[in-house]
Amino acid sequence: MRDGDRVAMLARNSDRYLEYQMAVPWGGGVLNPCNTRWSASEILYSLNDSGSIHLLVDETFRPLAEEIRRYATTLREVVCCDDGDVPTGMHGYEALLAQAEPATDAVRRGDDLAGIFYTGGTTGFPKGVMLSHTNLCSSGLAAHAEGLAPAGSTYLHAAPMFHLGVVVLFVQNLAVLFEFPFQINDLETQRFRDRCPFRAKSGGFPVSGRHGAALQVPYSLRSK
Repeated sequence: MRDGDRVAMLARNSDRYLEYQMAVPWGGGVLNPCNTRWSASEILYSLNDSGSIHLLVDETFRPLAEEIRRYATTLREVVCCDDGDVPTGMHGYEALLAQAEPATDAVRRGDDLAGIFYTGGTTGFPKGVMLSHTNLCSSGLAAHAEGLAPAGSTYLHAAPMFHLGVVVLFVQNLAVLFEFPFQINDLETQRFRDRCPFRAKSGGFPVSGRHGAALQVPYSLRSK
């Protein structure tokens, strides 16, 4: 993955999805989480429109990914995120990790693009929204300021992890867990410090370890 590469994921909730959300920004990439409720044509559109080069997929959506990749104009690599046999033409997630060296923090921050999040398409065709690291961090801090994740609380996640709101929830929980492992220079006003009294440490998101799996909630694609 090179700096600025768009990396998509089409999968159900899992610990590997969380690793994807943390590791891609760490390595300098741009998130493009695919809506699992979309039709094949809508998913293909988001991949082409965003210029996604890499796609991570689980067993549930592997057949769909094999169909989509034939028509995707920018997609180069597909990674299978299951523990079983790796289909021909795909890379195995664990095999890639086993042979890889630890990545250096790309230190993307501020106005650097963090992700392209597509609207649900309920009022029209899906549109890609380009959000920066500052956008995501400020949304997470606002959620934290509302007291949605007080220190010592237990967080059970059940919503689909492709949703932008999930990223915001993760950011606010990371704020509590890691005492802000990302930079908020543009937001360091006295008023903000009063509401969120902790200090920034470093740029970008932290690397994710192997966390416990989130709830497995299957979602079927709607028909074209």
